[in-house]
Amino acid sequence: MLDGGQLVTSGDPAYVVDRYYDLLFDNRRVSTENLDEVRFIASGETNELGDILDQSIADDLCHTRRSYNKNEVRFGSGAARIVDYAIESEGHGDVTNIQFGRQVQLYIKVLFCRNVEVPIVGFTVKTLEGVEIFGTNTFLMGKKLKPVSQGQICVFRFSFSLQVSPSDYFFNIGVAEADGTRGGTVLDVRRSVAHCVVTLDTERSFDGLLDLAPSFDVLTDESRHGVSRDDRCSYSEKP
Repeated sequence: MLDGGQLVTSGDPAYVVDRYYDLLFDNRRVSTENLDEVRFIASGETNELGDILDQSIADDLCHTRRSYNKNEVRFGSGAARIVDYAIESEGHGDVTNIQFGRQVQLYIKVLFCRNVEVPIVGFTVKTLEGVEIFGTNTFLMGKKLKPVSQGQICVFRFSFSLQVSPSDYFFNIGVAEADGTRGGTVLDVRRSVAHCVVTLDTERSFDGLLDLAPSFDVLTDESRHGVSRDDRCSYSEKP
């Protein structure tokens, strides 16, 4: 990565991309320490989805989640703060292991530190190497969220299925303010905040990152042909 013609850093692409975001948002970076408005609590057992749905709790609980990645990269203006998240699947509210193709619910809890007329919430799923396999937000989905006020806590939920190759995956989650662009003005983004493993109990029926779940049909009927197969072909093997 170069800045002003000078080498800033080099190495693994995923690492360099994170450093790029550090540089890009350096003047607006959200500190994960010394937050005056948010009181951190010690890591410990939580009531799975109980805490995230409780709007009276403004503590940053992300680090208590089983899937939390301590090497996350965080940036934004600080006008909103993601204070908790949860990944639910098969009735379990704080999972690290996701069965292939099963339905997943991603909860994101946001504390707004000023009025935001049109908030945007989104997420991205990426591979261990940093390849983004899917990303969306409420703006791209055509979902216009209601205005929020300073001090308000909102909980959002995305539902989807992970029909991806069994492997390790990371989640980015973010909140922004609509400004006419696809991503909006960044308020708080937590890159690689969660790490989950997708597993498959049976033999995989596809190659690549995604299962497109194709259907297959034979459209010809061998009993209905006007010319014999011998007449159509004159191929013979040559030594």
